Amino acid sequence: DPSGTHASYGAHMNARLRAFLDHFRLEYDFASATDLYRDGTYDAALLATLKHFDKIMDVMLPTLREERRRTYSPVLPISPKSGKVLYVPMKSVDAEAGTV
Repeated sequence: DPSGTHASYGAHMNARLRAFLDHFRLEYDFASATDLYRDGTYDAALLATLKHFDKIMDVMLPTLREERRRTYSPVLPISPKSGKVLYVPMKSVDAEAGTV
């Protein structure tokens, strides 16, 4: 978080969104995408993405600039060491194992 007020930039932006909605007294059910990824809510969709990985890449790659094509992936792995999202080429995609 560049402002140093939250654990991450995402948490900072979520707080800003909630403050905006609260200001206008809007009713909403807030859900953090980070929490939904961590609790497995998106697992089925991610596995389907891996199953169709090559087809997705065939559609997406022609739409991207050359430098982005080198590291584009419809899924972004998280480093087990740093916990940060990795923008790296996918060397292996195994839909059965659910791994990249």
